[in-house]
Amino acid sequence: MADDGEEHQNKRSLTASAEGSVSKKAKALSASPSCLVSGVILKEESEGEVAQGGRGVVAEQANPPMALPRINVSLQPQLLHCAATDCYRPLKPPVFKCVAGHRLCNNCRGDGRAGHCRKCGRDTYFVHCGPDLDVYIGGFRVACPFRDYGCDSSVTYHESDAHRDACALCPFKASPPVLHDHLAADHAWPLHAVPSYGKLLHLYVAVSEPPHRLLVVEGDERRLFVLSVRARGKDIWAVSLACVRASAKAEPRYTYTLWAEAPPLPDMPANMGRWLGMETDVPTCAVPGAGGGAAVEEEGMALCVLPAMLVGPLKEIHLRVRIDVVEP
Repeated sequence: MADDGEEHQNKRSLTASAEGSVSKKAKALSASPSCLVSGVILKEESEGEVAQGGRGVVAEQANPPMALPRINVSLQPQLLHCAATDCYRPLKPPVFKCVAGHRLCNNCRGDGRAGHCRKCGRDTYFVHCGPDLDVYIGGFRVACPFRDYGCDSSVTYHESDAHRDACALCPFKASPPVLHDHLAADHAWPLHAVPSYGKLLHLYVAVSEPPHRLLVVEGDERRLFVLSVRARGKDIWAVSLACVRASAKAEPRYTYTLWAEAPPLPDMPANMGRWLGMETDVPTCAVPGAGGGAAVEEEGMALCVLPAMLVGPLKEIHLRVRIDVVEP
């Protein structure tokens, strides 16, 4: 019996010790800042990793943020448009209605609470439809009408007309001279004149500027070239050139040379500037701007510019461009 009592006493001691150990571990975990972060997993490091200065516990992201789901719905278009028959513009937040319930755009309503309802045909007062309706009006999105031509943008409904007018993938078919006027005037692509084939054009391009610009060689307005400067990831910019024409087999053929220049490092002589260079064939591009310039790079090559080559507070790429005709 004494042995049984001693054994029972030992079991109670072991149980109390285990419970105390578990309690201490629980308190330690509850005090750990990483336990307060939602969506993380705790991974224990090996002793070797700890000995090298690592922490005993590492937080890893379990579930990366996901895009909010969206659904496709259909509704009558007039619900999203101005009630004035001769207007019919898309409604934009904030949305107001007259005392008869007609929702008018700001152009038809005018400023202030008092105004003239073009649907009623008389003077009236307007009241805000409320923030909830503004949220719905601003939340309706539609696909670009030129999706079949490669644009995968999803735009707010009341901004769809502006996007359609500016979309670089609109199905505009024209000769290079007419296309050059269309891109410069309707899409605001910068236009630069190259002195002649075999002559240099100097360009300062800030990485924050639009990615495409047009080049026209003086004396040969039938040809149109597109220079693209687009980001590759976070810290690389790809510079490429293409000739806009329908067939890659068209003549003549061209080559182009690109230089990116930057001032010398502070401890280097003034004449020791830095530069990158590339010379290659000019690829053909039938749809300028498609894929942000990726289509051009798939057919040709690009000069990759690193942050060390960016100049000034505007982060400009100082370029020299030369286009040459390949003699048959």
